[in-house]
Amino acid sequence: MKILYHGSDKIVSSPLYGVGKADNDFGSGFYMTEDLESAKYWAAVNGREGSHACNQYEIDLDGLNILRFEDYRILAWMAEVISNRGTNGTETAKVGEKLVSKYKIDTSKVDVIIGYRADNCYAKMIDVFLAGKVAMEELDSMLRKWQVGTQVVIKSQKAFDRITFRGYKVTRAKETMMPTRSPAYDELYLDDVMQVHEYLFELMEQCEQYDTISMIDSYMRYSPIRERMDEGNWSALNKSGKQLYNDIPLQYCKEKRAMKNMMISFWDGLRTYM
Repeated sequence: MKILYHGSDKIVSSPLYGVGKADNDFGSGFYMTEDLESAKYWAAVNGREGSHACNQYEIDLDGLNILRFEDYRILAWMAEVISNRGTNGTETAKVGEKLVSKYKIDTSKVDVIIGYRADNCYAKMIDVFLAGKVAMEELDSMLRKWQVGTQVVIKSQKAFDRITFRGYKVTRAKETMMPTRSPAYDELYLDDVMQVHEYLFELMEQCEQYDTISMIDSYMRYSPIRERMDEGNWSALNKSGKQLYNDIPLQYCKEKRAMKNMMISFWDGLRTYM
């Protein structure tokens, strides 16, 4: 039996299969860690003031198909992260697609994935590597040296059925290793945030269904991640362009055909009064 923790903004007594976001590090799944302090930190990062829960679980991993990225070259882990989170630029995205096609491991039959958590430093180093500014050996050395924690991701229904809830602890911001609030877009994140948003706007322009201006408006007004960014939330500031794009509330976006018809009606009406 293995004891694992999940930091959240709420008590999660019954983790549900198939509800996780597909653009997380290792795709959809339930993310946990063996490190209690890391779970406390993530509880504070993901929660609101006074709403932080560190959930504890027990799981039997015997007989499960487990993918451990430490058993492979760093390129396999990188390919998995890129395939799910994407990159932060058009050029690096092209290189990333080639890397994914060559090194990504088939996880369709995997029950559990164990590997590095892609924090801001890791994500930035991936982009530096894809841009050809650092050699693979140097990147591998740095990533292994800078370990910021390993995550255990439950992927299959079989693995979910092995999870047993063992309780929770309400955490406070002062219990975490890092502050949960800081000035929004401070110097540490400003350059990265600007780069990510440049790529985000490129993705919006490439969208064939929705009008770009309405997508920008929907993102600025209604995106939950965008709101957390303005609070200086570390997790939100660490999102990739793909993750920000996937978070746009499309119900507020106008389709390009509708916008075209609207403009035609506007000009027709204007000509009527000329």
